[in-house]
Amino acid sequence: MTYWVYENIPLRRTRVHLGSCSFCRDGYGIHGGGKRPTGAWFGPFLTLREAQELAASRKRLDNQRCQECLPTSEEEATEDDATMEATVLSPLKSPDAYSWDKEEELRCSLSLRWKPIGRVLLDETGKLRFPTMPEGPGLYRLRLRTSDGIESNYVGQSDSLRRRFFHYRNPGPTQPTNIRLNQLIRDLLSGGGEVSVATAHEVWVQAEQGVARADLNRGSLRRLFENLALAVEQASDIDSLNR
Repeated sequence: MTYWVYENIPLRRTRVHLGSCSFCRDGYGIHGGGKRPTGAWFGPFLTLREAQELAASRKRLDNQRCQECLPTSEEEATEDDATMEATVLSPLKSPDAYSWDKEEELRCSLSLRWKPIGRVLLDETGKLRFPTMPEGPGLYRLRLRTSDGIESNYVGQSDSLRRRFFHYRNPGPTQPTNIRLNQLIRDLLSGGGEVSVATAHEVWVQAEQGVARADLNRGSLRRLFENLALAVEQASDIDSLNR
């Protein structure tokens, strides 16, 4: 039995998994193993304690065990609460902050504009045919509608939208997300559904200094606006296909 730790960078959290967990698959995961812009797997570890110590060392806001493969028992939860209470009541004394490190509040607003650019169709061979995609980085949204009018969305980002949609049309054997979306879209279109594609190439950050256009060549900014779009989409009545 082995244990693995997944670190989700955008959500700033870690999860400890059994190697046999369907979300882990011995560090391969559902999106592929290794280190990715959005996260990384660490392991294997022979003991749960070693895995939990590694998770804590990442200093993320949310460190937990996977509730699918390592659910917390009621007894353990009680012990955790007691430990937390003792820590709160008896905090460790730490040195004062430096005088030059001032308290600071950051405020900004983010905005992007989705521009529909076309639809996804099936060609004569049954493969997906996407609208012509511009070169360069950006965000994209797939809006799917069934023949009954039920809608769902998938939001993503890439440093090359043209390459990303090429892989959706021709998914490789080690690309589980591309394989999943390819099959989902083909099944939907075969059943009379529709898929629309929208992209966003211009995004803005408004702060006290003014409004500035963000550079989507930077992966950190693409992920920031991707999470903005996901948060807004998930607050709507439309189902999200993002996992």
